[in-house]
Amino acid sequence: MSRKLASRSTHGCWTCRLRKKKCDENHPSCSRCTSLQIACDGYGPRPYWMDRGDLQREQSRYKTHIIAQFKTAMRENELPGTSQNVERELDTLVATTIAPSSHPPAHPTQDTLLRSGLAPEPNLQLLGRDGDLHTSSEPIWSEALNNTDFLTELFYDQTVRMGSHNQSSSEASQTLATSISSVAEESNVPGSIGVSRSNSSSEVNMDAMDLLCDPILSEYSSSKWSGYNSEVDWSLCSQRPSRSGSTDPGSQPAGLSNPILHGDVEDILFMYYFDQVFYMHCPFYFPSNRQGRGWLLSILKRVNSAYHAALALSEYHYSTSMQHDSAYPVRTRGGHYDLALQELQTSLARSSAWSGNLGLTHNVEVLTTILHLLFYESCSGGKHNWQIHLGGANVLLPSLVQAQMGSATARKDQTKEHQDRAIPHPDTSISFLLGFFIYMHIVTCASTRSSQFLISDHKVLLETGEIKLADLIGCSNWAIVFIFEISSLDKWQKEEEDAQRLSLIELTKRGRQIEERLLSRLARIENDLSKRAPVDAHLRPEFIKTDITRIFALSAITYVHVVISGTYPDIPEIKRSVSKTIDALRSLPDPKLLQHVVWPYCISGCLATDEQQQAFRELVTLPRITHGTCLEALSLMEECWRLRKTESSSHDWASIMERRGQYILLI
Repeated sequence: MSRKLASRSTHGCWTCRLRKKKCDENHPSCSRCTSLQIACDGYGPRPYWMDRGDLQREQSRYKTHIIAQFKTAMRENELPGTSQNVERELDTLVATTIAPSSHPPAHPTQDTLLRSGLAPEPNLQLLGRDGDLHTSSEPIWSEALNNTDFLTELFYDQTVRMGSHNQSSSEASQTLATSISSVAEESNVPGSIGVSRSNSSSEVNMDAMDLLCDPILSEYSSSKWSGYNSEVDWSLCSQRPSRSGSTDPGSQPAGLSNPILHGDVEDILFMYYFDQVFYMHCPFYFPSNRQGRGWLLSILKRVNSAYHAALALSEYHYSTSMQHDSAYPVRTRGGHYDLALQELQTSLARSSAWSGNLGLTHNVEVLTTILHLLFYESCSGGKHNWQIHLGGANVLLPSLVQAQMGSATARKDQTKEHQDRAIPHPDTSISFLLGFFIYMHIVTCASTRSSQFLISDHKVLLETGEIKLADLIGCSNWAIVFIFEISSLDKWQKEEEDAQRLSLIELTKRGRQIEERLLSRLARIENDLSKRAPVDAHLRPEFIKTDITRIFALSAITYVHVVISGTYPDIPEIKRSVSKTIDALRSLPDPKLLQHVVWPYCISGCLATDEQQQAFRELVTLPRITHGTCLEALSLMEECWRLRKTESSSHDWASIMERRGQYILLI
């Protein structure tokens, strides 16, 4: 027998009060909201969007749109309870049991955070067992995060385009339409290993689809970045398919209309990511603590944007691999990437809700997403969107820097007794993310010869050993610190030159000091290399790291001489360091390791003499590298060599990028 819903009261959930509907005041989610498969915003303090103004109207429009889609899906699938007025039947029918909403309320509690995936799981211990890093005071920069417009307008809402995968306008439109069709078949919460997604028990992912049609995002259709047209046929967004599949059966690969098979495909991509793709980008990451990669699995399970970003990366490698079996259909390449962008924008819009330790957790989740998007950009040539992503990460990184430094202080204060307990290290995710972003920031400055990301705290973390880059990129901290110092010298030189007070004597003096210290460290490496055992020693990870560190250091010598003397390949010091770099690159045990030394490869190649140039071409062609930034680096070299012959002025990697109006992410 159906039970009667309570009359409307001032104590109903905020969703029903927003919609001016009766609420039975069930906890934690009312029956009306769960029956309509919309987020129940609970019974806590008044949400920020209940402002009797624009925010409230926008939230109401959003909820109404989701409900309309749900009703359409019910009618098209002939679900039980279908009628012309579902709301009217809800007043008399007993609400069916459906999985709780995955959306957090506007003022979340820890319990709802755990359910929604915006807080760490209890066994993750991201912030330690007591939830405190001992320096958990809210950072000053959080004022910027509290301004949603600042975050979204700063980088994502201005210039990130939809479908940035070298497609024409019509191809991008078809990609977007196909990805939307695929989204309708999924639930909103990423599944974990061994747990399939169920259409009958989870909320349809209407968030991402609704954002795709948001009028604000239509600005993307006319935006341009780095000379790249981002037109998309936004009229396709109105073609919302039902949960059962696409409105056009022929628009999807065979098998994707079956939700079980579709789930299998995502599971395959998910496992392919952890088994293969992760180590393509992080071949040196083998954490010694018991947590391992568990923190990453936890984030990918909880956070939609990170999940889709990882799947986009996996899908890209899967589709470009010559090894995989074609029996499993995959979505168009843009699908997961575009979903990750939309979910990322949603997360950034909610940044103002978090502060302190919860804010740190939120930033870790967002940065995990951004890192995977940057990996994707590097795979696809490193030409599009990476500056926006890296700039966005720069806003969030200070909280991780503060946490890492505070955690280091706390560890120093621990007694020997505490250290012997083998407590899981709380900073695994933070160290991982900081390491990659610090590396990308420093290499970006050296690649573009700009000072945008020269941050002194990053150098401190590397010098103190709080971050160990060798376990992430294979290169020791000291070599990257030298590149940081040379970029700082380059910045100083430009500032002095602009002020018309540049002393060439002082410039040479500073450059020589850096070079002398670099040569001293290189001498130690050469000494270690001479002591290697001849049999299979080069295959040991520590020796591969030594090789990679040496390559970076040799290229740093080339870099410092470019800053001191200019881009002249015939300068003896430059010619000698380029020659040694060629030998070091050729001696790599696996030719495909070239993809992990793209910056040294590009810097040295652009300064190659005529007789050295063929060696740099062969380095790419021999391992048959077919994608990534290595090919873009070679393209920069070829143009640099050509212009050096046809024009009187000298050119380097940065001037070629500037000439093209397109900067490359050389990672």
